Amino acid sequence: MTLANGGRIILRAEIRSSSDLVIAYGVALTATSIAQMRRDERLAHTPIVAISVGGRDAREAMQAAGADVFLDKPVVFNDLFNTLRMLAEHRPTSAGA
Repeated sequence: MTLANGGRIILRAEIRSSSDLVIAYGVALTATSIAQMRRDERLAHTPIVAISVGGRDAREAMQAAGADVFLDKPVVFNDLFNTLRMLAEHRPTSAGA
């Protein structure tokens, strides 16, 4: 899992390691950041959870850019844990890939 504040930091961190999940959060996080992650072949199929402010407009923009899940700040930790559980349960296995 890669956890970083903003899309550019995530891309730099991702270069050093592969991840099964990216949690992207922060004021610097934009739909453009999400789109850049999706264009990187190493992240093309990695689930991205975006955490930011902005309500419905931000949710729609982030999901249109490629975020799998959007959570509003402040984060309700039960929502985050339920999201992680859901993503883990729906993760493709190597036999199915």
